Amino acid sequence: MLHNFITFLQNFLLAAIDFAVMGSLVLFTLFAFCISSLGFVFATLLARGKDDNIIDIKAERVWFGEK
Repeated sequence: MLHNFITFLQNFLLAAIDFAVMGSLVLFTLFAFCISSLGFVFATLLARGKDDNIIDIKAERVWFGEK
């Protein structure tokens, strides 16, 4: 009887640890997704209206060494 109770406690604790680890992984994944989404939105907002600052450089000729 005592052996069954100890086995039940062990299984209960292992299941609780498993659920805690899986839950923390899910929360970490959601947190990482939110951070990357915020970074994308922030980069998009920073890039909006920056087309006026593009410098167009055209070279008359291109050389790679002395001839």
